[in-house]
Amino acid sequence: MNWGHGILITIIIFVASILGMVVLSSRQTIDMMDDRYYEKELRHQELIDQSENFASAKGKVDLQIKDSSIILTLPHNLSDAISSGNIIFMRLSNKNMDVNIPLKMDDGRQEIDKSLFVKGMYQVRMKWVNKGTAYYQTFNFMVS
Repeated sequence: MNWGHGILITIIIFVASILGMVVLSSRQTIDMMDDRYYEKELRHQELIDQSENFASAKGKVDLQIKDSSIILTLPHNLSDAISSGNIIFMRLSNKNMDVNIPLKMDDGRQEIDKSLFVKGMYQVRMKWVNKGTAYYQTFNFMVS
């Protein structure tokens, strides 16, 4: 083998690897976490205030997996008069797997069907109004 063949083989391998990377990157999905990200960013101070309301109430959200359901528990002082609210389980790897559930507490508890979820990590975003005060909480949760 002479120098010409070696250089040609090197160039062919280089071009093939670049084309492979282009094809691979074109197949990647680039979904934003939220469809209305920029609109929500403008209202970010509201979420900060609602998170501070939750922290000042010394609240704690408890999610536990029990058999075929997920049990959500909130303290009584944050759930005794909920007028509106929802829970969004966001699957960061695929937004088509997101689950949006209205918040309907029964004595500080809500049971959620586990079959709505695929095993993996979710970011949970809870937003609700109790006795005229808005609350917001976000955390990660692993469905197994």
